[in-house]
Amino acid sequence: MNLRVRRGAVLTTAVLLASLLPQTAVAVDPACVPISDTATVSGFTILTFNSIGTCNWTAPNGITTLDSLLVVGGGGGGAGIFTLDSSAGGGGGGGGGAYLASSVSIPSSVTIQVGGGGAGGGFSASRSGNTGARGSSSSFGTIIAGGGGGGGCDIDCSTTAVRGGDGTAAGSGGGSSNYYNAYDAGPAGTAANATFNLNSFTAQVGYAGGTYSVSSSIGGAGAPGGGARGAATYNTRGAALNSNITGTAVDYGRGGGAYGVAGWTFTSSTPGYGTGGDGQRTTSANGATGAQGVVILKYKNLSSMTTSVAAGSFNYRTAKSITATPNTNGRLTFRANNKIIPNCKNLVAVMNVARTCSYRASNRGNVNLTVTLVPTDGGMSTITSQIGSFFVNPRSTSRT
Repeated sequence: MNLRVRRGAVLTTAVLLASLLPQTAVAVDPACVPISDTATVSGFTILTFNSIGTCNWTAPNGITTLDSLLVVGGGGGGAGIFTLDSSAGGGGGGGGGAYLASSVSIPSSVTIQVGGGGAGGGFSASRSGNTGARGSSSSFGTIIAGGGGGGGCDIDCSTTAVRGGDGTAAGSGGGSSNYYNAYDAGPAGTAANATFNLNSFTAQVGYAGGTYSVSSSIGGAGAPGGGARGAATYNTRGAALNSNITGTAVDYGRGGGAYGVAGWTFTSSTPGYGTGGDGQRTTSANGATGAQGVVILKYKNLSSMTTSVAAGSFNYRTAKSITATPNTNGRLTFRANNKIIPNCKNLVAVMNVARTCSYRASNRGNVNLTVTLVPTDGGMSTITSQIGSFFVNPRSTSRT
């Protein structure tokens, strides 16, 4: 419907619009509310976006580049088959996926998507439809990491589900089960280079899930899922991307497990970001849901300082303490009317520690005090902060 708003008819149009809207309000492109960490990695802010869905993020003033990690929703594991004999196979594990980009040039506002994990395959006695669902993709602007492929089923698998999602980083494929589709590993999605904010980003290939091996797999085994940095074999889950973007080394996008993998025990609640769900192998049981995705951003804090002046008036030739507390290590230089204050040049500054300059005014009248911070970290900018303008009184007592 094409609605025209005429001058003087705003109220009528508003009422009409309200009548057309659904009764349940749905947020459209809400503002992002990430978890902010400024303590773990000195001098950096780390933002973790872990709410599934799409939102708009506004970059802080002055932040133009950052590192980003996109982790997809892991694919769901395949369902178990209704018997446990050696000819019946367990469901395959779901796939994962992740994309890491450094020094990303960003605009002032970016759309972010966090993908949810794919549902585990549902059991059915007819052995149909038991494929795990593909996980949802995650993105930062036009940089996309395709969702992980679902785990294979016993028969009549959905080839769409076991195939990883497409993107700048292709999602990994799900594993196969030990039956009709035992040799049909879930393939990776298609990876293609992306352009974001006029910068190019090289595609990250996806990796296939594993397949049942007649000569090596144990009876009834399923195959694990492919990972963000490696394909699965008949008994080895696909490797994850290991990243320390948060200050701690963490695995992201590991392939889901399946019966036949060393040390495997079915876990219905999939741990970690982007991990594929486990394939199941028991009577009438569903596969595990894949782990949700996440988007993590890391950027250097801008240089800043807080300043203060000791209480009381400024008097000619009388010492007055002025302080500056920087948010990074570096050197501080204090100035009065653009002239360096004696003994207050290149003072060693420690992050979040106040440094004091003893100032004795050599002129009466107005004085403008400033302090300049030169960070030790060359990646942070030199800044000059205004301490304030003050009036210097004549000496309060006569010299004798």
